[in-house]
Amino acid sequence: MIRFLRLLLYLSLLAKVSVASGQKSDPKMEAIERHYNSLEGDTKAFREAMQKENEAYREFIQEERAEHQNFLERAYIAAGIVVGVIGLSLTFFGWNTFEGIKSSRKEIESVATNRLLEFEKSMENYRLRYAEAEQGLKQAEIDYNQYLSYYKDSNPRKGRYLVIGTNERLKNMKVDELVRFAEAFDGFETMSIEEKNFETYQLASFSLIIYRFQPDSEGEDSNLQDLLDAMSILPEKPLVVYAKQGERIENKTQTKLSQHKLFSIANNPITLIDNVASAYRVAKMLPKPTKSV
Repeated sequence: MIRFLRLLLYLSLLAKVSVASGQKSDPKMEAIERHYNSLEGDTKAFREAMQKENEAYREFIQEERAEHQNFLERAYIAAGIVVGVIGLSLTFFGWNTFEGIKSSRKEIESVATNRLLEFEKSMENYRLRYAEAEQGLKQAEIDYNQYLSYYKDSNPRKGRYLVIGTNERLKNMKVDELVRFAEAFDGFETMSIEEKNFETYQLASFSLIIYRFQPDSEGEDSNLQDLLDAMSILPEKPLVVYAKQGERIENKTQTKLSQHKLFSIANNPITLIDNVASAYRVAKMLPKPTKSV
């Protein structure tokens, strides 16, 4: 731009010198002068435009600076308000507020820790109770299965029975009671009192003992007492005493009989069969299974 202005100035001086010297005007020089005048006008217009643009830019900068100054002032005011509010809050609540918050947090943590410990202790107790309950259920299942096996094996027809009595009374029973007995059960054996073979091991091999009662004038039966003595170590062995109508068990015999754990008294052939079947089932269901350790 500076070189261009120098060139215009040089041409202007050259044109003025030529006119002052009285030389005849040259068309080329006139053309150059017209072009110069045109350029000079453009330059002036350009300079004025630049000046206006600079002024507009300067005004823009001033406005931005004023706006920025206003923003800073508003920011300072807002910050002052915030600091004031904080100061008033601290003054109102006390300077120990932060210490109080720390203390409260420690208390909350302590309470939470204690509750967690209590919860863990409760869970441990729950686990122990659950384990005990589970073990109890397992044992109950074992007991149930054993009872179930007893029940399945409680068919009276499959029992092994021993009928004890005098030769005379066993003979009388063969035409009535034992006939019915054979129809109700698969098999039985008889033993006469005259044999007097009340060995415990032999009695233990039978499912149930039937004794044909034969009292004396006082309602005593010494043979039944001897049988009860032999069965004293077999308290859960069922015993059915067959005493026909009118025969009463009295005194010492009654006392010994009442001490036996499982006994019943039948008074006729029907109740004899019914008592034998019932006593057999009870003997199968009554014993509790041995608990496993």
